[in-house]
This record gives sequence, structure tokens and C-alpha cells, in this order.
Amino acid sequence: MYPYIILKIENYIPHLYLRTSETLETQIEDEDISLLDTVLELGEKLNLSDSNLDSKSQYNYLINLAREHDETYATSNSDIDNTTFFRLKEYLDRFLEENKVEPLYLDVEVSDEIRDQLNREQGADLLASILDYIYTILIAKSVIAASEMGIGVIHLNDETKNSRLQEKMAMELEKIDVELIID
Repeated sequence: MYPYIILKIENYIPHLYLRTSETLETQIEDEDISLLDTVLELGEKLNLSDSNLDSKSQYNYLINLAREHDETYATSNSDIDNTTFFRLKEYLDRFLEENKVEPLYLDVEVSDEIRDQLNREQGADLLASILDYIYTILIAKSVIAASEMGIGVIHLNDETKNSRLQEKMAMELEKIDVELIID
């Protein structure tokens, strides 16, 4: 049934499209921000990367690590604007500025190994929070596009099949009575 909005993630790059027929699909925004590069950079910044892994394996490792940690650890006080442009870099820079990581337990006497593990856990919680924020942005921009066009159906076409994004998108769209179809 047409029309509908598609949040399509190909080659780790998210884009929004308006599909009006079987053969007509129009890209709504043109920002090319790689989720692969973004996640890998975050892994490096938070000292969570595994140097033995190639890029795609590293991405999957970090996504799975975040899934096992607390996505509510950090939040953003910044509002998401009401345009369809993702502006992920801008939002992530603000998020990181608002949630500077300070090493834990500096005043407690523990071994370096334990302190490193505590800091790694803190980094993994922050990564989970950042990824949750990225998902929130992707979902919000999809909803804005659908709302602007009076469309009540959004498709998610994510070649990585990110289960956390699917779950969060399903929950959020159900709240506002927008149909989600996962392609």
C-alpha cells in the first residue's frame, strides 16, 4: 500500500525515502553518515575496540557489547529538531559534551586490572546510551517525515538487521499508532 516512508540502511548509511509506487522512490535527505564509521570511532574513543577484528566484525562486536549494557546510563538534554535531516555528527557531539566520562573509583584502592574493567564497563554503558540515542534520532526523523506527508506507515529496511533498532522502532511507533513494516 502506497505511499510510505522507508528508513533504509544500506552499507551502514541511513537514508529516508518516500515510496509512492512500485517503481517510484524519492530520497528525502542526502546526508551520508556511516553508522559503521561512527560506531568504530566511538569504540576507539571509549577504549572498547578489539584490534584483532576487521571493521565489520568490530562493528558487530560493539553493537552486541552495547546490547548487553545499560542504554539508560547517559541521556541528552538536547531537543531533536523537527527537520528530516539526521545531523548525527552534530547530535553526537552534543551528547558526548553533555556526558563527559570521568574515570570511576579514582579515590578507591583497587588494582589496575579491576579499575580498567570498571572503566571498560562504564564505556560500554556509555556506548549503549549513545547507540540508543542514535536509534532515537533515526526513528524521530522517520516519524517527522511521515507526519509532514500525512503518512501512517513506515518501513524499516536495515541490511544489518539490528534487533535493538527494530525493537525500539516498533515500541515507539506503536505508541503513536504508526504502522511499522520490517523489510
